[in-house]
Amino acid sequence: MANAGQQQPGAEGSQPGDSTRSQPGDSTRSQPGGSTRSQPGVNTERLREHARAVQREGQALAGSARDAVNDVRALAQEQLEARPYGALALAFGAGWLLGGGLPLRMVVFVGGIGARLAAQELLRTLRASEAQGSETSSVH
Repeated sequence: MANAGQQQPGAEGSQPGDSTRSQPGDSTRSQPGGSTRSQPGVNTERLREHARAVQREGQALAGSARDAVNDVRALAQEQLEARPYGALALAFGAGWLLGGGLPLRMVVFVGGIGARLAAQELLRTLRASEAQGSETSSVH
């Protein structure tokens, strides 16, 4: 039984503003003029800007990929015209390898050796260009 002096929440005579007091987890806030609107946890304008940036970068990437495909196509056409038998042998060899002509372990082994040799040649080229660059800058 409630005491006569106590009032129930929401009962007449409650404090002004009690009915509009927000509860934890309530996502609405009072706006000037008495209206309420939902307050998202993330700044939507910032999210839209990120989406626009991703779209721009995606379009740039697609353009670069298109250019690369066109360059590969032009190179393949050029090689086919310059060395038709070599291009045919390369295509045959690639098809044979991809079709299972060699066991996977052998392909991985040969690919690993090729990658190491390519990295070694790249480092050698970089060292030579650094040495040449430092000689040029010390002369001036």
